[in-house]
Amino acid sequence: MPIINHALQSERHTPVYDQLYEGRCRFDGVDVDFDACMDSGNFAKAEEVDESKVPAGLMLVKDDGIYLMSNGSERLPNPNGGEESSLVAYAQGYDSSKAADVDKRGFSDDVWQASREAVGGDDFSFFVDTHLLTDAIESRKPLFVIKASPERFVFSMEGTPLVEA
Repeated sequence: MPIINHALQSERHTPVYDQLYEGRCRFDGVDVDFDACMDSGNFAKAEEVDESKVPAGLMLVKDDGIYLMSNGSERLPNPNGGEESSLVAYAQGYDSSKAADVDKRGFSDDVWQASREAVGGDDFSFFVDTHLLTDAIESRKPLFVIKASPERFVFSMEGTPLVEA
């Protein structure tokens, strides 16, 4: 799968929000207390992260759809998309470009609303470790499933739970 290969072959990786606070990803190597940052309003910043320390993975993203994309720092271009389009794997039923009500910008109110109902209203990116996906590929399981709700994610192959987050 090109998205997984891109993440694995990249030397630098874009962090998801939670990784901004993880010492293993930061230049200073120190875990940052999220609650203290909330109290002080002094939040961790992307420039404090060493992208070479961020592990290879995929990002489960929710914005105007729900999809997986490589966290490789250099964008993986979509060969069928526009100049700024990245190659992504959309969740079944959450691809705005395939919706009946898609507008000129590629936005769909129906998909946006369905995405909100499925995983909540806020946009997010969630780190998915590549080993979950490479295990699925190596075991020749034809289906990797992410069951999502506003409260949690469950990752599985053919219905066997792997990880709950």
